[in-house]
Amino acid sequence: MNPVKYVQESSYSLSLSFKEIKNTQINTKSEFVNIMLDLISFNNNRLNEKFTFLDAGCGQGNFIINAIDRYLSNVNQQELGSDLISNNISKYFLGYEYDPDLYAVAKKNIYDLLLIKGHFSNSLSHSITDSIIQRGDFLKYNITNKFDFIIENPPFLRYDNIPKEYVKWIRNNFDCFRGRSDYCIPFIQHSLDLLSEKGKLAIICTNRFSLCDYGRNLRNMIINNFNITNIIDCTSIQPFDKDVSTYPWIYIIDKNIKKYINYVHLIESESYSIDNLLWNKLDSNILLNKPWRFLEKNELLLLKQVEKNNKNKLGDSLYGVDIKVGLATGADGIFINPLKEANIEKEVLTPFILSNKLKNDIFDYEKDVLLNTWDINNTKKLINLNEYLNTSKYLDVHQSELKKRYVAKKNKDNWYRLIDKFDNKILKKEKIIIPSLRSSLCLYFDEGIAYPHHNCYFIIKNNERKPSLKSIGAILSSNTIKKLAEIYAIKFNSNATRLLKASFCELPMPDIEKILDNEKDLESAFINQEFAKINEICNKLFETKFKL
Repeated sequence: MNPVKYVQESSYSLSLSFKEIKNTQINTKSEFVNIMLDLISFNNNRLNEKFTFLDAGCGQGNFIINAIDRYLSNVNQQELGSDLISNNISKYFLGYEYDPDLYAVAKKNIYDLLLIKGHFSNSLSHSITDSIIQRGDFLKYNITNKFDFIIENPPFLRYDNIPKEYVKWIRNNFDCFRGRSDYCIPFIQHSLDLLSEKGKLAIICTNRFSLCDYGRNLRNMIINNFNITNIIDCTSIQPFDKDVSTYPWIYIIDKNIKKYINYVHLIESESYSIDNLLWNKLDSNILLNKPWRFLEKNELLLLKQVEKNNKNKLGDSLYGVDIKVGLATGADGIFINPLKEANIEKEVLTPFILSNKLKNDIFDYEKDVLLNTWDINNTKKLINLNEYLNTSKYLDVHQSELKKRYVAKKNKDNWYRLIDKFDNKILKKEKIIIPSLRSSLCLYFDEGIAYPHHNCYFIIKNNERKPSLKSIGAILSSNTIKKLAEIYAIKFNSNATRLLKASFCELPMPDIEKILDNEKDLESAFINQEFAKINEICNKLFETKFKL
């Protein structure tokens, strides 16, 4: 019998709703399931011994089904009796799933496997399945034993999509959850707490905790108490059964003495297996006290030199900037560039900056517009549709589509809202616009005329103190920062890169007094796009000694 203690219902009611996690479960492709099982040594030799196996958040059961299949193949070769095999499966394996539909699918898949490959009766197959698959919130199960094998693909849920009351509960129970952590953080912490002394943990999840500040506590927990044996960077490929942009890495963790890390960055290939992975053997000390980045020798030299001479970061308060993500509409086809025939009132149309239109050096402010349904004088209120009859007619045509959005279901009266709020103060500010997914860092300057789309980052001043935004723009245009941005960025197979907001904040910056001494020259060079002059000034500011 599995040692599971269920948390009381009053506490359980703080969990996520099924709607909130419905689209967060993504199945891992079978070849990566097998790689992960191989890397935790879930193979024939180990399966001859007693063990405990946990699939946390098992979804449709991909991991646990493959694990049981391996076990059945091994014991069938030994011709063990069916009673012993069934008892062992019931004792050795455990899986959790929160979503009732996925839970039902997982049970059906395991039942079919036991019936067909295990040759168990209907009733015994049902009995085994019921004993090993539990339904509920994994974070709220008090599991009294430890596990030799844990494997998981945690639901990816951003901080803003986690209910506030549940966030409070998580903060009180998982000390790795800090700042605007995503849901993977407590999930991984709970799994680490359940690992036996000889246990191995395999995770495929977003790499954000490895790079973002909010992942610092979890990184420290892993570095101080565990050993990372393998990391597979899957950001350039698609290890899941559908196309998602979650920047996945695979982590293999155990409790052995810290030695080295086997690291590989996968590129597009016809097939993947543990036999064709070309590992780079790295000293585990590179993970100490910093985000986990794996760099080439020349990149490491540049980073060390710049960071040695420039201790400040772009996100530090003394530079007076905010780094933000542009506005998400939730229905771009409706809110961006509405049909001219609709005669939308000019008062609700705003020049809009789209990443895919930023191909020249100058904005075309007349080209793209946003239908803004927020009151420009009160960011907490929507416009009154009775005051904008043409807009009202246009939105009514699309009402059924707009009401399908999650943001509309939360408040049915606000069915026509944009996902993000529109801040008129931001609209009127000067901005440095940085489109996402480019081969290198590209900057554009907006004088306070347009609002950026959510696939752009933008930088604004949050006070009137120096240095100016233009001088900061000049520094960010330098070859030094562009090369550092390549180092910090997540790389995709299309040669595109994306710099996370947290990585922008971590970009080294010259001493503020040095910037102020050169501010007029920096501003002039930025306005006139004199990049040779920018690089000449910035090489002195950053004290870089070798050619980039």
